Amino acid sequence: MSQEPPLRRRSFPIWIRLLLVFLLFCGLLGGAVVGFNLYAAAKLRTAIAEYEADGETLDFRSLLPEPVPDDQNFCAIPELANLADPELGKANRERIDAMALPEDYETRGPPPSFPNGLIRGKSLDITAWAEWLTGDEPANESAAAIALETALLKDPEFVEALIAALDRPEVAWTPAWKTRELPEILFGIQDPHLMLTQDLIQVLSLVARASLKLGSIDHAIDLTRVQIRLAEATLEDPTCIGLLVGRTLLDIALDSVWTICKSAGKSPELFKTLQSEMGHIGIRAALLQGFRGELAMGCQSMEWIKSEGELLKSIRSVSPSINPFPSEPSPTAKKLWNLIAPGVCDLNSISFIELEYHHLIRPIREVG
Repeated sequence: MSQEPPLRRRSFPIWIRLLLVFLLFCGLLGGAVVGFNLYAAAKLRTAIAEYEADGETLDFRSLLPEPVPDDQNFCAIPELANLADPELGKANRERIDAMALPEDYETRGPPPSFPNGLIRGKSLDITAWAEWLTGDEPANESAAAIALETALLKDPEFVEALIAALDRPEVAWTPAWKTRELPEILFGIQDPHLMLTQDLIQVLSLVARASLKLGSIDHAIDLTRVQIRLAEATLEDPTCIGLLVGRTLLDIALDSVWTICKSAGKSPELFKTLQSEMGHIGIRAALLQGFRGELAMGCQSMEWIKSEGELLKSIRSVSPSINPFPSEPSPTAKKLWNLIAPGVCDLNSISFIELEYHHLIRPIREVG
């Protein structure tokens, strides 16, 4: 009786095996990418729904302050008009820049400080400032005050125009945010007026000290009121950078207020004038507006990056210095990176909401 030959196992060619492994790997990778993106999208929808259910919004346009009529707007006078516009405000910015403190620190050395007397109880040293500006040590504080005014009042007509506009009750940088043309990605908004305003308010603060020392109390008060107006206008900007710069400007202005109150005695009218000016500033409202605007900008920027498809290109268009790769990635790495772009952007938006809403906006709104 003959035996049947044993059955031989069917063996696939090696290339078929490798193809099957490759297809299995691609399927697992594709499933993981799709699952990651779907998970991130679902989490983002939940976060946005919670945020909007609490009466908030991520629509940046709806968060912008309403325009102020020009005839009531301190910042709409010809000397300050369109200061926030990169093109239209160029001439006014150049005029202000010509008044700024000198920056040749290598020759002069670092400037004296603004000591924030309101917090530390230390007055600004006008003698040190006069010596730094002129290179000569003044004989006394009165001589220092004269030297300060001479060195800093390079454009007295400009300063007088600001003082003359104090009868306008409202403040808002122009062009108005509601009518301003915004870039595709909101983090690309230009704020050419911010640092320039800080330069201006420093000059006004020093001139106010000089006027006070020379006995011109009314002039010092007017210059301080102008400082408060500039700080208030900057705090009205619906961005976090505007909030930070505005807070710095307010510190300088309040230091001038403290100096006047300390030096000029206890005049009820003096306190009433300054109190009325400061009463228009709402720090709580400014904080909420700044953080809400920053959150809306962050989420909108993530959506824009997703819509562009090329994540690396989109990121670099905002900030060329940002690169998640240590060196230029290969085309394959770029494609893989772009596959997970939606999920990465959604998780970033969730982080924005978690930080801004849960730790800043809601506590400030509810507690203050």
